[in-house]
Parts: sequence; structure tokens; C-alpha cells
Amino acid sequence: MMPALRFEGDPGSYSADGEFYHKPFEWENHVAVYPDGTPVPLDKDGDPIYIYETDAGDIEFMLTINAENLADCFGKKVFIDIDSLGTSELTDYTPALEGPWNLSWTLTGSESVAVTDVDQPIGETGILVKEVTLSPLTVDVLLQLKEEFKDFDEEPFRPDLAGYRTKDGTEHINLYGGGSDIYEDREKGLYRMRRSSDGIVDLDAVDALLFLDWDEAGNKITYTVELP
Repeated sequence: MMPALRFEGDPGSYSADGEFYHKPFEWENHVAVYPDGTPVPLDKDGDPIYIYETDAGDIEFMLTINAENLADCFGKKVFIDIDSLGTSELTDYTPALEGPWNLSWTLTGSESVAVTDVDQPIGETGILVKEVTLSPLTVDVLLQLKEEFKDFDEEPFRPDLAGYRTKDGTEHINLYGGGSDIYEDREKGLYRMRRSSDGIVDLDAVDALLFLDWDEAGNKITYTVELP
């Protein structure tokens, strides 16, 4: 159940979506593993068991707000009211722990944006990364598709944008989540990927984007696109 939102400022028309943080994992040869290679525990049906506690023992709720005038709320309070925690996995929403919890914080913002002309290929796929726009919470990638992709309408598009690499060599995989894919100009084969991040990105530390694909045997292929 989505918590109720209240604003001290005036965001105008807005929508919101959220989910609880869970320990990230990825699939390697049809096996769910954590970034360090440790297998993810499975339930009796063979599905991954999600770990919702952070390393610090906290539970985090990640909230995404899209608003026409969110900047008016910068420096002002945002309030979240949670009545209960529960599940809707098997049936309608069923509370498991009754609240309420009333949370608030002061909304801060950043207008930091890095726009980079890249013109680098994604491996040998024939797809070219034309331009990358990074902010602390979003990434926007303009692709130049090869001729045979111009009539592509299926989802999801592969290879998919999956994360980034920082200058110390650390790869942040499965960081980018919801967003949109759309043709900017079908005749020219221009295709735009927009993704949101589930963490704050230090723009000065990013030196490459990571794209993922899988071969016919289900093996993961990682493509690294260097940023100038």
C-alpha cells in the first residue's frame, strides 16, 4: 500500500511510486547471486528470498515523486503517513504490522546535470551511444540504432542500461530501475532510454556506463561504454 504524501510546499500535479529496498542481486547462468558471487537463498518454490534489511539493519522505503513544480518544495517539509505494513502477494492487500508511522524530512534538491557527447559503440552490437545526460538520480541515453532495428517495437530492448562504473573500478550493476524507452526519430534510428537510480550518483566519479545482454545459453554479457 502506498503511503499518503503531504507537502509543505506546492508541488502542483504529481504522481508517486515506491518500494522497499532489498539487497540487490543478479542472474548468472540462471542462478541468482549477490554482487560478491554468493548465491541468493531460495524459497520452497525455488524463487529468490528478498532481504529487505540494509547492512546497517535498517529498512528503507524508496520513493519516486514526479511533480510539475517540485522545486517549489525544496527546503520545505515532506510528510509521509504509513498506516500499516503488509503483503498483497497472494490476495488483496493484507496488513501484517499495524502503524501508524508518521515521517517527515526536509526536501533538498540538486540541479547538477552532466551532458556528454559520447559517440561510442556498445561492443559489436552495431548500436552507438550518441549522448548521455546524467543527474544524481537519473540517466538519459540517446542511441543510434543500426538499420535492422528501426522497426523494433518489442520490450525490453537489449542490451539494456544496467548501471555505471566509477573511477576506482567499482561496477554498480542493477542500479538503474524504472523509466521509459522511446523512439526520438524512427527514420534516423534515434532511440532514447531514460532510467531512474535507486541511489545518489556522484557525477564526478562516473567514468563509464554498463549495458547488459544475455546470449542464447543464458550467460550474461556486460558491455562497457567509456565516457569522455
